[in-house]
Amino acid sequence: MNRNDNNTHSENSYKGPNRGGYIGSALLVYLVCLIIYAILSYVFVPNSFFRSNNGEDEQYNASAGENMSQKDSALVVDVIQDEDESAIIQEGTPGKEIVYGKDTGNLEEGKWFYYDQLDEHDKAVYETIIDLLDHREDDQYFVNIIADGEYDDNIVQNIFSNVRMITYDHPEKYYLKLCIPVVIYPYQEQTQTIYCVRNYEMDSDELQKMKELEDSAESFLSDIDMNQSQDKIELQIHDKLIKTVSYDTSVYESDMLNSNRDDFVVDLAHTAYGVLVADSSGNANSAVCDGYSLAFEYLLNKADIYSTVVIGYGKEGPGPAEELSENAHAWNMVCLDGDWYEVDCTWDDMDLEIKYPNEYINIEEFGKPIELAKHHYFNITSETMTATPSNPECVVLINGYLYNFADVTSHARGSLDKSCEALIDMLPVAEGTKYAFSAD
Repeated sequence: MNRNDNNTHSENSYKGPNRGGYIGSALLVYLVCLIIYAILSYVFVPNSFFRSNNGEDEQYNASAGENMSQKDSALVVDVIQDEDESAIIQEGTPGKEIVYGKDTGNLEEGKWFYYDQLDEHDKAVYETIIDLLDHREDDQYFVNIIADGEYDDNIVQNIFSNVRMITYDHPEKYYLKLCIPVVIYPYQEQTQTIYCVRNYEMDSDELQKMKELEDSAESFLSDIDMNQSQDKIELQIHDKLIKTVSYDTSVYESDMLNSNRDDFVVDLAHTAYGVLVADSSGNANSAVCDGYSLAFEYLLNKADIYSTVVIGYGKEGPGPAEELSENAHAWNMVCLDGDWYEVDCTWDDMDLEIKYPNEYINIEEFGKPIELAKHHYFNITSETMTATPSNPECVVLINGYLYNFADVTSHARGSLDKSCEALIDMLPVAEGTKYAFSAD
């Protein structure tokens, strides 16, 4: 959401499992076999791992700041008990396999915020999904999560929650903002349920885009002075980011008009790729709020600065930011010397030229008021971010009219997506003040 544009994003949805029926006669058995054959023929045809959601089963709205496309609905098939079917599902390249609630994770801590918040068993689930995503070029690759007992929808939700956490821990996996790229096939095997997780077929240019994103990030950081303290490095990255990127008004307007269409496709402007490379239309360095926040985190992480993305709502004017789709927004939290700060790069990115009445005026010439306005949401506390007051030092007189470039706004954490509820609860409270911005 842009301060000046009231950006809005619709939500993704994905479907929970359907339940099977009963076999009452030989004819019914025959018919069921035909149906199973048809389902398997459909499931294992390339490009068919995802089917659109018809809205008949319980749906879960995805996180604020995300959009819906046909790829976004990961269908969890019926719990399979037939040995021949389970054997087909296990065909391909076996990857990581864990026992749910028993195996533990062992990735390095202190690098990925959401991973660090998990207990040792959920970390194992996270690492299993990372292993799957790291082998997306192999469309036959799969991982297994083995759990005692019958099918449990809570385990499926946990898997999808981990996909969400990886989305915000690993902005380099830009495609996670475009769709949910995994599908789950649970089946019974004696007293256990095997949750076989597979990749959705990757786009032909995905690896190329990941390399372009990596190269662009390195280029961006090439003139950042890494010998300075972390707070100074953060400020350099923030200032260069808002100078480099343009808010993608065309994507915002397209989202407003088309996000409920069945053929809607999420734009790259919602990713770090949009910020550092281009949006889906090829407009260089163009993004909306979630793109800004993911790129900022990506660059900070490369500079070894601990940070994360916050999903929620933003609103101009007094009063709290209501949980409405038109208020959907994303921003960041940054940890410096053990204290947390909140940062909103999108709302710090101001248009530096205004038209009055028929001529453009470069507002940078007003100096300190504009410098303060460009850092109005830089390294502030959670309390201030929740209800950000107007800054009287950002009021300037232009041709006889007073302009306030840092007026009253509000932010609120939240999401309508079940798989993101856990993420919201994990976020810390920012109380740091030492590294608040000063124009002096």
